[in-house]
Amino acid sequence: MKKILILLTFFSLTTYADKHCTSPFNYTGFRFDQAKIIDKPLVKLELTDKAKAIQLTGSGFQKKYKTLAQDLKLQAQAENFTDLPLSRSKQFRPLSNDDLIARFKTLDPKIQKAIMVTYNTLNDEQYMRSYLKGLFQDSFIWMRENNAPELIKKNLENSTVTERSIAVTLIRRLKARKDTKFTKLIRRDIKTNKFIISGRHKIPSEEAENSNAAFRAAVRTGPFIDAAFGEFSGHGAYAHILQRDAIHPKLVEIFGEDVSEFYSFLGSKKGISFWADLFDADDIRRDTFNSPEIVTYFLRKYLID
Repeated sequence: MKKILILLTFFSLTTYADKHCTSPFNYTGFRFDQAKIIDKPLVKLELTDKAKAIQLTGSGFQKKYKTLAQDLKLQAQAENFTDLPLSRSKQFRPLSNDDLIARFKTLDPKIQKAIMVTYNTLNDEQYMRSYLKGLFQDSFIWMRENNAPELIKKNLENSTVTERSIAVTLIRRLKARKDTKFTKLIRRDIKTNKFIISGRHKIPSEEAENSNAAFRAAVRTGPFIDAAFGEFSGHGAYAHILQRDAIHPKLVEIFGEDVSEFYSFLGSKKGISFWADLFDADDIRRDTFNSPEIVTYFLRKYLID
C-alpha cells in the first residue's frame, strides 16, 4: 500500500524547460501529449555503434562504465515465496505475513511465477549491475546529444549523467515498446480533489478522488510518475518507472509482449498487498531494488553524483 505522505504541498503543473536547461528534469511538467524531446524516435544503436559512442565520451566514462556498480550487494535470491523478507514491508499492507502467504497459494501459477521472478530480478546483482550500466550509457549518450557541452561540463569531467537524462531515457524506453498509458500521482489537488492525473486514458472520479483507489489505478493502468515525491531524492518520482523498465524483459518471458495481466492483478484489491514487498519495500538496508528509496540511492551513487 502506498506509504503515508508527510508533506502536503500541492504541486502545480509547469512546462518543460528547453533542451539546454541545466536544471533537473521537471516531473511536475510531465505532459501526456509528450514533449518533443521525448517524442524523437528512440535511438537504437548497434553494439558496434555503442562502442564508438563510448569511445567518444573519453577515458573517464569508459573507466566508470567498466567498473560501474561492482560493489553492488543485494538480498539473497528466493526459491519460495516464504523466503521473501516479508517483515520489511508488513507496515505498508493490510495483510499479515501469514495471510499474504495463504493468499499467494491461491493465485494462478503464472502470477505466482511473475511475483517470484520480479522479486529475484530486482535482487539479481549481475542483472541489475548490467541494467544500471545500460541506463548509464544510454543516458550519457542522450545527454551529450541534447545539451550544449558547456552546460554539462561537470558531468563530462566527472563522468556522471543529469537527472533529466535518466528520466527522459526511461520514458523513451517505455514509449518505444508502446507502454504509454502514463499517469501521475500527486498530493490531493485542492481544486479537483483528485490524487491522480491521467492522460490518454481516464480514471473514474470515484477512484481518482480516493488515495488508495488512485494508487491502485496507477499500478493497474500503466507506468506512473510518483510526483508526490522529489525527482531523484528519497522515494523519488521515477523509482517505480525504473523498476518497471528493469523487470520488463523477464515478464515478457512469462506473459509475452503484453504484460498488462500482471499489473492488472497488482492494481486490484486482491493484488495490491503484493505490491509492497515487490516495489515499495522498507528501506532500512541498502540492499534491494524492491525499495524505491534504495532505487534512488543507487541512481545517485552510481550515475548522478
